[in-house]
Amino acid sequence: MAQQATRGIDLAASRTYHFPTPPPGSRPTRRTADVGRRIGSVVWALVPLVTFGWFTWAAFAVASLRTRRGSDIAAMVVYFLCFVATVVIANATHSSVWMYIPLAVPWLVGAAHAIAVRERVFDLT
Repeated sequence: MAQQATRGIDLAASRTYHFPTPPPGSRPTRRTADVGRRIGSVVWALVPLVTFGWFTWAAFAVASLRTRRGSDIAAMVVYFLCFVATVVIANATHSSVWMYIPLAVPWLVGAAHAIAVRERVFDLT
């Protein structure tokens, strides 16, 4: 009956395999991974500020890929449309003051937004 319940698998023949542990220092510890994730999150959050808003949409594209949240996708689309508006206005008016308005939104608002959502995007809780 036991033979039929296991469909012909001999349970006595199964063995437990013990793999050797890796030498110390060959695998990053949890603390090292956390430090790396924190540094990466700070670099990610500084992208809108350092690039003057030009690549805020790219930072939120990374956020939307990591979190798969609709709010991050919407933010990426808004920041990308501001980027496109800046390029279109700059080409149409040849360096007008009006091109700085859609550029200021992803620069200042995007930098604050990235800092605000950094812990959620990189799961730093």
